[in-house]
Amino acid sequence: AAQVFPSPQLTERLARAGRHVIQIHEMVGKLIALNKSMRVSTARRENELLQTHIDERQIELAAHGLTERSPTPAQEARTKHFEHLRKSGFYRRPWLPLGDYIASKKKGGEAYAKKHDKPRPNILAA
Repeated sequence: AAQVFPSPQLTERLARAGRHVIQIHEMVGKLIALNKSMRVSTARRENELLQTHIDERQIELAAHGLTERSPTPAQEARTKHFEHLRKSGFYRRPWLPLGDYIASKKKGGEAYAKKHDKPRPNILAA
């Protein structure tokens, strides 16, 4: 059965309404203590369950002579693929003829405008 606890606002309202009745304060204290102990027990149980799953995975990997840091076959294939792309020059910047290269490095002109001129927000329109 689901246990429902009053919200902090409701417990505060109850404590204010019955501020002269000691039994109300004792009941509110018991509710708070019960809520805290239930939350601690559920958190502890979840942590233990998670640790159990981690231990099971480590045992499965150890049976194959691996650790949790060993790459999976998918990770190995991915690494190999991107290493091949890097070696084949996929990520290299294209070579330019010397005149175009000097023009791209020079201040001013079309190449400079392509790199540096960016549209600015229209302040007057706002």
